[in-house]
Amino acid sequence: MANLILKALLFMSVATLTESQLGVSLGPIQISMNKAATAGLLAWVGVLALLSPSGAGIPKHTKNYWILFFGAALIPASVTSLMLGRPLPSLINGLIQPISLILFYFVLIYTIRKESDLRLVTWALVLGLGVAAFTSLVGIGRVNETSYYGRAGGLGGNPNLLAVNCVMGIGMMLPLLLESRGKNLTRLVLLGLAVVMLLAIVQTVSRAGFLVLMVLGGFILVRSRRLDLIAWAIPVALIAVIGFLFFAPETYFQRMSTIGSEAADLASLSTENPRIHGWYWALRAFQAYPFTGVGLGTFHTFVMLESHDTTTSPHSTYFQVLAHMGLVGMIPYMAMLVLSWFDMSVPRRIRRRLGDRATPTLIRLENWALYYQACFLVWLVAGLVSPFALDKGPWFLMAIATILRQMARNEARVVEEEDEPATFTTERSEVPATTSFAPG
Repeated sequence: MANLILKALLFMSVATLTESQLGVSLGPIQISMNKAATAGLLAWVGVLALLSPSGAGIPKHTKNYWILFFGAALIPASVTSLMLGRPLPSLINGLIQPISLILFYFVLIYTIRKESDLRLVTWALVLGLGVAAFTSLVGIGRVNETSYYGRAGGLGGNPNLLAVNCVMGIGMMLPLLLESRGKNLTRLVLLGLAVVMLLAIVQTVSRAGFLVLMVLGGFILVRSRRLDLIAWAIPVALIAVIGFLFFAPETYFQRMSTIGSEAADLASLSTENPRIHGWYWALRAFQAYPFTGVGLGTFHTFVMLESHDTTTSPHSTYFQVLAHMGLVGMIPYMAMLVLSWFDMSVPRRIRRRLGDRATPTLIRLENWALYYQACFLVWLVAGLVSPFALDKGPWFLMAIATILRQMARNEARVVEEEDEPATFTTERSEVPATTSFAPG
């Protein structure tokens, strides 16, 4: 029963990961459904740890310390934020998100132990993203109005964030699809969710979503080297192109047509471009506060104090961390990303090392790691042009990277122990059990 409750809370915590619009307000503090589910999961894990203190602990990894260093960097950043005039209640509300992300990471790597757990959270995220995508199609939740189009965010909130989340969801569906041979209903559900997410990407009118969808497909085709995936990709791409041509609204093509001019602005570093302008002010903030940054939620205040400019966002994950938390936050954050990328390559390296001795479980872990790494690349690329440092998608993937690394190493250890000859100890030396003691 205790394990069933644990799995249910784990499922809810991951399934609600993108539903930022669902929650309640307690004065200045915003409590989303996901934060509530994560708090419930954390509390239940604490209860189980007290009842069974000899149970499995948190996997050891250098990345865990970098994440704690990132959390510690919030302290000097918060002091700077208060110095720039941010009210204490507002600061406390702003700190809830990064602290919940750190706790979310640790509770995931503590809870997810088996391949079945990995499959559970993948299904949870795919289904949760399907719901968020559907709400954007039917007009529930947030819509960002611009001069000539409305950008649907649904319960996912920000349209760019929903688009990138949907691309991640499509990437995570692929291992589930490959496992579902002979399960027609499962495949039908997954394909239906993929269609909903593709339509939601169009509805968000997100240029970043369109570009990282191309990145996802390209990385999987190149890295997997599987001809059968190419056979699937060509008809799917044709259907997607035909669907876009016939069903995408005119505003979508108007928006996508600006990618060329955006790229030209980026190449020329024109500060008239809002994104380049945000980067410029992020560097100004870093120059003014190189070690601590200007603090969480104080970027716009800093800009206003400097020049009464209307810039509100650094428009980049990396500039976001640099401006808000300075070098004290940027160094551990980059270490977390780099280590996570290499963690997702561990199953592949171990499978190659073992060769024919690789177990079916290890081969499946390599498969999981391929698609999760593709999703992680999506966030790394999207982070170049959008501020996603405090969104749960990348943090979820960083936790999955740690889990995949640990599971692959455990599996390799089992294989290598089975290959070693059994030994027993005599008074004089350790002798292999295969040694013959026959006379002569």
